[in-house]
Amino acid sequence: MGPPDGTSAFSKAARKILKRKNKENKTEPTTDSASTAEKERSPSSANTETITAPNKPSRAEVIAQAAKDALLKAYKDPSRDLNSDSIELNASCLFDSEWEKSDHLSPSQSEWIRQKKDHGQTNRYIDQVMAMVGLEEIKAHFLLAKAYIEAARRRDGDIKKQTSEEKPDGLDRDLHKAILNLVLLGSMGTGKQTVAMLYEGFIQQMRVGSNSADEKAEVVKRPIVQYKDAKASDVKAILAKSRETSPDPIVIVCCHEKQTVHSISASTEGRRRFPTVLHFNDYTDAELLQILNKFLNRRKMAIEGENSEFCVRVLVKRAARTRGSSTYSNVHGLEYELDKVCRRQAERLKQEWGVWLQKQDELVKAVAEINDTDGDSIATKYANSPDVHGNESGATEPYSNKDVEEDCSFIQPIADLEQHESKMPRNFVLVQEDVFGPAPRDIRETSAAYKELSRMIGLRGVKDAVDELFSRAQTNYYRELEGLEPLRANLNCIFLGPPGTGKTTVASLYARIVADAGLLSTNEVIFKNPMNFLSKGISGSETNTKKALDLAEGKVLVLDDAHTLYISSGSGSNVTDKHRIGVVDTLVANVSSKPGQDRCIILVGYEEPMRKLFRAMNPGLRKIFPLEDAYIFQDFNAEELGRIFDQKVGEEQLEVTAEAKQVAERVLDRLKIAPNFGNGSEIDNLLGRAKVAFRKSLLQSPNGSSALTAVRLQPQHFDPDYDRDSQASQNCRELFKDFVGFEKIIDFFQHYQLLAVGMRKRNLDPRPYIPWAFVFEGPSGTGKTSTARKVGRLYYDMNLLATDEVITCSVSDLVGEYLGQTGPKVVRQLERALGKVLFVDEAYRLAPKSGNGRFQDEAVGELVDAMTNPRYARNMILIFAGYTAEMDSLMHTNPGLRSRFADHIVFPAMRPSHCWSYFKQRVGRLEIKVVDDVDDVEREKRAKLLRLFKKLGATKSWANGRDVETLANAAIELVFRKQAVEDDVTSRLTISIDEVIKVLQGMFRQRLKEQRKHRGGKDSESED
Repeated sequence: MGPPDGTSAFSKAARKILKRKNKENKTEPTTDSASTAEKERSPSSANTETITAPNKPSRAEVIAQAAKDALLKAYKDPSRDLNSDSIELNASCLFDSEWEKSDHLSPSQSEWIRQKKDHGQTNRYIDQVMAMVGLEEIKAHFLLAKAYIEAARRRDGDIKKQTSEEKPDGLDRDLHKAILNLVLLGSMGTGKQTVAMLYEGFIQQMRVGSNSADEKAEVVKRPIVQYKDAKASDVKAILAKSRETSPDPIVIVCCHEKQTVHSISASTEGRRRFPTVLHFNDYTDAELLQILNKFLNRRKMAIEGENSEFCVRVLVKRAARTRGSSTYSNVHGLEYELDKVCRRQAERLKQEWGVWLQKQDELVKAVAEINDTDGDSIATKYANSPDVHGNESGATEPYSNKDVEEDCSFIQPIADLEQHESKMPRNFVLVQEDVFGPAPRDIRETSAAYKELSRMIGLRGVKDAVDELFSRAQTNYYRELEGLEPLRANLNCIFLGPPGTGKTTVASLYARIVADAGLLSTNEVIFKNPMNFLSKGISGSETNTKKALDLAEGKVLVLDDAHTLYISSGSGSNVTDKHRIGVVDTLVANVSSKPGQDRCIILVGYEEPMRKLFRAMNPGLRKIFPLEDAYIFQDFNAEELGRIFDQKVGEEQLEVTAEAKQVAERVLDRLKIAPNFGNGSEIDNLLGRAKVAFRKSLLQSPNGSSALTAVRLQPQHFDPDYDRDSQASQNCRELFKDFVGFEKIIDFFQHYQLLAVGMRKRNLDPRPYIPWAFVFEGPSGTGKTSTARKVGRLYYDMNLLATDEVITCSVSDLVGEYLGQTGPKVVRQLERALGKVLFVDEAYRLAPKSGNGRFQDEAVGELVDAMTNPRYARNMILIFAGYTAEMDSLMHTNPGLRSRFADHIVFPAMRPSHCWSYFKQRVGRLEIKVVDDVDDVEREKRAKLLRLFKKLGATKSWANGRDVETLANAAIELVFRKQAVEDDVTSRLTISIDEVIKVLQGMFRQRLKEQRKHRGGKDSESED
């Protein structure tokens, strides 16, 4: 891009500088020449330091710097040009200065031209409105307002003539009360503010507004008030201000929310004061194209090449893609697209100018260095050399003067320099690459977020989706080059899964990848949770949500713990408060499901609560966030947990023995079945506990200080009882050592313990081959509840449960009182018992009673279903306990119940000998010895005692072990009462068989008394 006369700007500037330099060298004595003359006259002056300037630049450097200064003076620095002149589509781009020459005038434009031509009407503000692109409704209203004001003024004049009244204070009566208020409603970027300013000027020119410049004319001095971007909440204040202001103000309200107009129309005063609402329709593609061309022409910018019109239309299409949504911003969107183009141009020009200036410096130095020893000669030749002009074909004309040619060897470098100058980067030219951008590159090799995601375990679905994002970006680029619409998709997505599966981490990486792929205008990621939105007032929660959405424009918004937007009652019903409902409703109202939005919102939460949220809340939520396309994060399986364990061990530079790793995997396997298993975070917790255990063991060892840095984790650091499964059989007998007559039950559980140990030795999972549901049936006091408590420990020792805890519940904890309560109550108990034992005592009460068993049936059905649900199956022990006959009846109430409770353990009534053994065991805990000699007398007494136990066992209320414990407590009471009156406290505590018989006879008499009272007669049995 050269100067207008076609001569090189550099040549002219450089020659002018060189001529001035030569002139100065010949005619003006410099400090150097004056000092030299003085030096010749006086040798003593040779030592003066100011005579010769040090570090004098060479002639080549002087010429190069002079040329560069001239160049930058002739052409502004492109970086300064772009930074100082912001890209804005100002209001002037909305006007067509040559609208009157158009062949397609709107009705309002035609009418205004007629008025100007036929009646000599003039109004520069109406002229400007007519010149605006589109907006026919607004143009028509300006003409109507003009006619309205003129008619009112004529009426005032007629009244004055008829009544000969003086006009008070020069005010027009009709115009004093005329309603000229306006409400301008439209989306962002439709020109509302511009029209508001034009309307204000129009009112003033019509001599109605208080700021009229025509001081001689009769003016109605009414104030003009503008409200920009008014909200529905501002309407009351606007109406109040209008009432309080005198005379009546002319109010112009600009808004882009329909709710504002609804608030105005909701009151009689609002409808009276604002009868006119002008709607600003979104600009069409043709109108946006017209505006964009005006902008380019005003800035003298052009798109290079034959596809310039195509490129302009592409920009318009990009700006119009969100039309119809709440985020569509009309001219502002066009401004944003053009700004991106100019930024790409600036980046290109920065590189091109750098290369061009570097080459320019090299050519200038080449010219100067031809005869650097004769600076004056080269300056003279360069300054006086003829301009180098190109002929029609572009070739350089040869010189005819041979003397000049022989003496002008420097001309060719100058010609090269001028030819280089013709390739100067052009600041006002856009190329196709500026519009479309560079071809998208596969950033998977350079994206740190993608590499981090690739290293994560599992997540196949998310990784495939990320690959599709990159593929889509490349496909869309080439589709747009061919004039096709890009393949658009809704970037909003949902990440669902249990805790510790990496949802939040992956959401962060996914957000960065979306930004890296260029699918959004910025690369920013914002993290929020529902608590950031909630406020004391409902409107405050909605406002906070709207602000967050506005802030996220062009960015990725990650809403973590989104499931907390839904709150469920204990019975499973929705009790979500109005604040959370307001947040969800605001999301639905302000987030579009239309593809191509410049915003990505990611919801992160637990799966089941999130599904309840979508079922119970605003149904529009599913349209914005397709639940069926959610990314489901499953609990990690054993293999994945092992890989994550290895990864974290490597990151922390720990040393773990092979056996210790196996123990850690077994611990994780147990924890995995507990509710809210933390997955990856559980591994962090496990390693944390192991490191603490390691440090403790190190401090207790004699040479612990010798290994302060190395961390070698052993099996006991992960689980102090890591070898419990190998000792399970021995532990089983130890657990039941105080149980009398439990040999068969002990053998039953030892059988499965040996099965688990054998299968684990072959690296097989014993879970499918071990029972998880039991029916304990038998009379009261036979040890059912106590055995249930031991089962928890047995299965924990087999590494099948997360803990040995036993959750005991009654039937009332499972059955609801009202319709819809039973299911949630059953689920609540099952959730409590995950990884544990759920013991339902007196389970026979689940059998429905005649005519009133609806809720019991529902509870049994829920339990049957839960036992095949993967969440509960083989993840907990379920034990039903009750009397034998009643439990058999219960098993027949539901066909699936008996098959799921295949293992029935019968607890028989205690035999007299077992009762006697258990009695001695109980009193023996307090070191009380039963005097039980082996002579004939004592044997007879013992036989009598066993007969008493048998008779007690025959009574209806006999409770086996519990009654034996009651008898033992009575015997203990008797022993210590005797001890209270004795002085010797060193002798051993004893109780005789006679005393034990008396205790038994006392209970027997009491039971006989109860039976007689119940039957109303005597019992024939004796105490013997």
